[in-house]
Amino acid sequence: MTNTTCTELYNDMIENTYDLLCDICVIEALYHCRALLPRFAARPALGEEFRRA
Repeated sequence: MTNTTCTELYNDMIENTYDLLCDICVIEALYHCRALLPRFAARPALGEEFRRA
């Protein structure tokens, strides 16, 4: 078992939370592009959604 400080644990938790929120944004962008646009029109809009996320 390693000796990890509370600050290190907190920083890891914040980093993991940030990564999770980014993943959620990407999934939401994929969902919206898929739901709103035909198959071949989704790619440019998906790129825009990624930039906004």
